[in-house]
Amino acid sequence: MATRKVLDEDGWLNTGDIGWIVPHHSVGRSRRCGGVIVLEGRAKDTIVLSTGENVEPSDLEEAAMRSALIQQIVVVGQDQRRLGAIVVPNKEEVLLAAKKLSIVDANASEMSKERMTSLVEEELRKWLYS
Repeated sequence: MATRKVLDEDGWLNTGDIGWIVPHHSVGRSRRCGGVIVLEGRAKDTIVLSTGENVEPSDLEEAAMRSALIQQIVVVGQDQRRLGAIVVPNKEEVLLAAKKLSIVDANASEMSKERMTSLVEEELRKWLYS
């Protein structure tokens, strides 16, 4: 019964995203990409929180993407109390920023997950709340 709720009559999972499937080619660089699903956007952009508030996630995502520290972000939260986000940091840029701020040693080749998370959260606050 739960499966019938999430799959349509053709067996597709309806996520609300807009995308396409890469066709199979026998030659060229794309021959290994056939069958890959490419997501290009949302069918319905507005997120409605359980509080009744309507939020346009693309505005928040675009603001966050102005930061060199953010490689990818998607805002989620439909029918939830609060918004959430899945953030992929640009690790090289985060490390450079940490070195400039003397958070890590100038010769460091990586940093702890906690420090990276803290720096990215601070950067998100700067871009989203200013």
